[in-house]
Amino acid sequence: KDEFELASKKSDQWTGELKLVPDKKPEADWTNWHDPENPQVRTEAIIVDRTFPIPVFAEDDLGLYELRLRWSATKTGEEQVIKRGEVKLADGDPYTTRIDHEYLFVPRVLGLDHGTDVTMHLIARDYHFHKDGRQYVSQPFHIRIVTAAEHAKIVQEEFKRKLAELDN
Repeated sequence: KDEFELASKKSDQWTGELKLVPDKKPEADWTNWHDPENPQVRTEAIIVDRTFPIPVFAEDDLGLYELRLRWSATKTGEEQVIKRGEVKLADGDPYTTRIDHEYLFVPRVLGLDHGTDVTMHLIARDYHFHKDGRQYVSQPFHIRIVTAAEHAKIVQEEFKRKLAELDN
């Protein structure tokens, strides 16, 4: 018998050692902005009436339980949370090691209007979650909800900044 009280007989089909591998924590991130070497907090400005697709992923070595998105909203320039929510993006199973999903962020559906800042986090849970609450919370992703005129100004400023970079 070995240290785990497992034994084999000479007539068994196999013999050898059984190595236990520790389960790593799951991970989750924003697909288009994923850079494990240089994690960064990203901010996007969107028009209140538009839909903004956000591709996300989660990974785990031994099986994902689920992928969720948690968000909170504040009025621009303020800190007090005025609204919050959480949505399940996808279920996993004991054999799922990666989940790819595209979340459609629609401010009006969430009851949000221009002049609102939204902070989102992804939550990846593996099957240890039920035993020890193990989960991974991603870097935040920020969305500023703006009017069409404010968005046009932001795009124009970004364009000027890019032109200045090209001139240098």
